Amino acid sequence: MSEDSQQMTYEAKLYSEQLRLIENEINRISMTMMELKGSLAIAEVMKGDSIFVPIGGGNMISAKITSSDILIPIGGGYLVNMNKYESITEIKKRISSIEMAVEKLKTEFDKIGVKFREVSTKLESMNAQNRK
Repeated sequence: MSEDSQQMTYEAKLYSEQLRLIENEINRISMTMMELKGSLAIAEVMKGDSIFVPIGGGNMISAKITSSDILIPIGGGYLVNMNKYESITEIKKRISSIEMAVEKLKTEFDKIGVKFREVSTKLESMNAQNRK
């Protein structure tokens, strides 16, 4: 294997790994976005209804909503108490930020994908010439 071929193989592996990492990050933050959208849907219709609250192990307990305040995580394990409308605004902001992040990651994924395909094509061409 020539030095150029080894370099191309190394680059292809790097691009492949970058694509895998970006794809995993897109999936991770997309799951967070789905959770936030679920939270938003509940916050928007929340009244003094009875709901089922998970208590662990797949078990639920019936509870009555007595306040429209929502605890919003702000990082470091800290929560801030917001009223219904403040929390809806905050959740929508977070969803919007995640959507922008996903778009940036997809753009980066596409750019790296192009580079990966270019390197792979060159590598295949070099290998074909070496076989002749």
